[in-house]
Amino acid sequence: TTCHFQPRYMPSFDYITAKEFRQSLESDDLEMRSCAEAHAWKSVQVLAGSIVESLLIDYLASTSHPARSSKDPLKMDLSEAIAICRSEGILSERSADLCSVIRSYRNLIHPGRMVRLAEQPPDKGSAAIAVALVDIIAEELARVRRAAVGLTAEQILSKVLRDSNSLAILKHLLQEVTEQQRERLLLEFFPAAYEEACGSEEPFDDTSERLVSAYRTILESVSSDVRKRVASEFVRVLRVEDGDRVVKYGAAFFRSADLAFVPVSHRAMVLVHILSRVPTIHTLDSLKLIEGIEDYLQPADVPKWLDPFISSLVSSTVKENFKQRVRNQLLEASVTLGSDVDAAIDRRLDDWIRHYQKGEASEMVELVGELKKQIVEQRLPF
Repeated sequence: TTCHFQPRYMPSFDYITAKEFRQSLESDDLEMRSCAEAHAWKSVQVLAGSIVESLLIDYLASTSHPARSSKDPLKMDLSEAIAICRSEGILSERSADLCSVIRSYRNLIHPGRMVRLAEQPPDKGSAAIAVALVDIIAEELARVRRAAVGLTAEQILSKVLRDSNSLAILKHLLQEVTEQQRERLLLEFFPAAYEEACGSEEPFDDTSERLVSAYRTILESVSSDVRKRVASEFVRVLRVEDGDRVVKYGAAFFRSADLAFVPVSHRAMVLVHILSRVPTIHTLDSLKLIEGIEDYLQPADVPKWLDPFISSLVSSTVKENFKQRVRNQLLEASVTLGSDVDAAIDRRLDDWIRHYQKGEASEMVELVGELKKQIVEQRLPF
């Protein structure tokens, strides 16, 4: 028969911020559970002891305590680490007691030492305790870390990836996340996770969409200084990355409203790039993309900005409810523009009217003429 030692969920090491160390722990944990399935009891206890020792030593090396010995944690053995963590309340009494199963795990590596010290050979029961102990200690350390420094970027990303309903509570979770960790999410973790999700997404998997929504929520929660650094990262991508990377990154992580945080010297370049991504006829995504861009338009930008609005309104393939959305966004965007941009809009609308007059498309002439009238009237003071 097969003995199943794996719990309902694997322990999470997402509070470990060092990527290579975290990945090493995850690899050892997976191997430990595979050994349990294969009845390799000795291997289970050796790996469990190594994982627990690594977790405790890492904690001691990255924290301080007034009553703690000055001894370098990296030179401590497992017994010392257990005793200190127990005295500081990091480990519960139950966990510390269970550690007796793996305390001498290094002796198991040497058969001669195991015989001389009369160590009990690992069996199914001790292996089961060892596996459970890893889960317990990982969870206890996670609680301690969270209480001391809040949630890490790794924990937030893990939550968003694992929980399809995480967006509903993300704003509350962010209250426990420092701005430094939020910046790491915006500049490192979410772009990397999004790229991976796009490369392996299966049908009906909304991971990439969830990452984009979570990214915007986090972005709106950080200071102007962080938003400037995030915007500068998009400028870097735009300037030096290949075309496919630029399009994917921009579509996911940049909106026209973010132009406020782009260095002035690069703002015109970013604006031109955004307008170049707008299709001839608007989509819902393109409307979202350019929302707020009107604040940065120059007269020369008006045709590229205005034409997709007009093409959408006169198109026979666009549904009426979407046309209404297009019209509303155009009217709202046209309210507070400068006089030079207003004049450029009027000239472009006149160009459209003459175009349809030449084609004897009286219905289109009337539509554009009425739109121009509305735009001009809303500029007038009440």
